[in-house]
This record gives sequence, C-alpha cells and structure tokens, in this order.
Amino acid sequence: MNELRPFYAKLALYTTLIGLVYYVSGSVRPSILTHNWFPFMVILFAGLTALFHVGLVRSGKKGNQVFVRYYMGATTFKLFLLMAVIIVYAFFIELDTRSFIIIFFLLYVIYTSFEVSYVYSKLSSMKESQKASEQQDGPPSEKG
Repeated sequence: MNELRPFYAKLALYTTLIGLVYYVSGSVRPSILTHNWFPFMVILFAGLTALFHVGLVRSGKKGNQVFVRYYMGATTFKLFLLMAVIIVYAFFIELDTRSFIIIFFLLYVIYTSFEVSYVYSKLSSMKESQKASEQQDGPPSEKG
C-alpha cells in the first residue's frame, strides 16, 4: 500500500486542480463546457483511475507479461464502461447531452494522459534501475 501513496497524492492534487480550474473559469468558460454533473464526472474518473492503478501495481509484481495483459484488458474494459455511461446518459437522461459528452471526453483525455504519463515515468525509472544493477553485476557470462 505504501507504493500507492505517491500516486494517490498526485491524483488528489490533479483532481483538485481540475476542479479549481473549472470553477474559477466559470465566468469565461463557454456554456458548452458547463454541466451540472461535472463533479460526478470528476469523481468517476478519479475513482476509476485509482482502481485501475491498484490493479497495475499488483500485476506489475507478477511480471511483465501479466502487467501488459492487465493494462490492455483493463483499458479496454474501462473504455467500454465509459461508453456505456455515455450511452445511458444520452438515451435515458437527455439533459444537455452534447455538453455532457464533450466534458466527459475532455476528462477522459485528461485523466488518461495523467495515468499514462505516471505509468511511463514509473516504467522508465524501473528500466534505469535495472540497467544500473546489471552494470554493477557486470556482463552476463557466455556459456561455451
């Protein structure tokens, strides 16, 4: 659980920043980017990102193949889940659907870029530490 704390702290800061920008820009923001359900959308994306990351950490401990399979499967599942949310909203609620979909898409891009950048930075640091440990151990011996 200790390795999740930095991610959750950054996610909380990121989410707070998104909320602040949204509410501070209220008077200059175009009406198409205004929706009453914005707080619920942010909570949905932050929650999914947090849950997704727990799975990433757990799968990363089981090896590279498990990590890649989890990442691809979870990303696909999350995409279908979010599409279902949009479809349900569009067909059953129908209040300002265009605004909802635009904001939803923007939040998807924002949170996905956060998630990918965090995972990429972690993978890069893992590769660097692996290279450093290989250099200290010396080159692998050749079998003749």
